[in-house]
Amino acid sequence: KNSISVIEGLRELTRLRVLDLSYNRILRLGHGLASCSSLKELYLAGNKISEIEGLHRLLKLTVLDVRFNKFSTTKCLGQLAANYSSLQAISLEGNPAQKNVGDEQLRKYLLGLLPNLVYYNRQGTKDARLGTSTHQLDRGLRSELKNSSRKSSHGASSSHKPGSSTARKA
Repeated sequence: KNSISVIEGLRELTRLRVLDLSYNRILRLGHGLASCSSLKELYLAGNKISEIEGLHRLLKLTVLDVRFNKFSTTKCLGQLAANYSSLQAISLEGNPAQKNVGDEQLRKYLLGLLPNLVYYNRQGTKDARLGTSTHQLDRGLRSELKNSSRKSSHGASSSHKPGSSTARKA
């Protein structure tokens, strides 16, 4: 355990990619990470953080570990929407929200908020998607298909035709 209570002094670390501030005394994120725009992994387990804020400039963030903090509701996590396109793994174990909201509801909420989420609480979200709505499932499948067609085209033009869709109106 350490005694860091405020995230500060990182302004010059613009190329920092991984930061582990786990098991400190941090109460809030604030704007101490604002200049760390290259940050890909952020580990904040075992602090006293109760709300996600101050991550909106971290557009490359793919891993967020906030286990054993003080998140109590889904509202506390709402600002994660700013990281919707990059965040692929989140760990929320040991937060009051698991009991208050329910782990399955929390998972569904995050899958809706973060369409590229691959890991929730260190487990793959493929099986978890079965519990989501058909719309979310379709959206996830479409993005997977789009990504796989991009990979297979190797720079060739996409085979997707304007106006075509995987869902058809009756």
